[in-house]
Amino acid sequence: MFKIKKGFTLFELLIVVIIISLIYMLLIPVLKKKKQPIFHFRDLKTYLQSYDKNGTVTLLCLNECKKCFIFAKGKKQERDIIKGELSSYVYKDGHLEDALFYDPKHVDTYENICFKYRVNSKKDIGDEIFVKYREKVYYFSPYFGKTKVFKDTAEATNYYTDTLEKLKD
Repeated sequence: MFKIKKGFTLFELLIVVIIISLIYMLLIPVLKKKKQPIFHFRDLKTYLQSYDKNGTVTLLCLNECKKCFIFAKGKKQERDIIKGELSSYVYKDGHLEDALFYDPKHVDTYENICFKYRVNSKKDIGDEIFVKYREKVYYFSPYFGKTKVFKDTAEATNYYTDTLEKLKD
């Protein structure tokens, strides 16, 4: 007569446990790994703010913006977030002028600083600056509102001039 098998042997159970353990060890860490969010230049304020929720964070780009550094919590970190040409402007006397940067705290000279942007998360303020990057002009207001994006410097100048006129009224 044939013998009816009613369960698994210890060896079969051991093989199943080993297979499940291997799958867990190999696949779960890969699935849990956080994906880096895609950096968009218009989100620069929020990106920098994430480095220190209660202090000041400075982004400095040197040597024609080939090297960028983030200074937060007394530490210097190299970050390759800006790729491509960058031009910075400030609004003065009805038009945009090239911005000049000086930072004796983080670098020795000001000639090689091509871009500087600072945010203070605790006070919810940042530098006010216009930046031309990848064929668009971005206006970073001093307060933490949305970054305005324009197609060119003329449109940005008109926006800022109109805003100042509204404030006078």
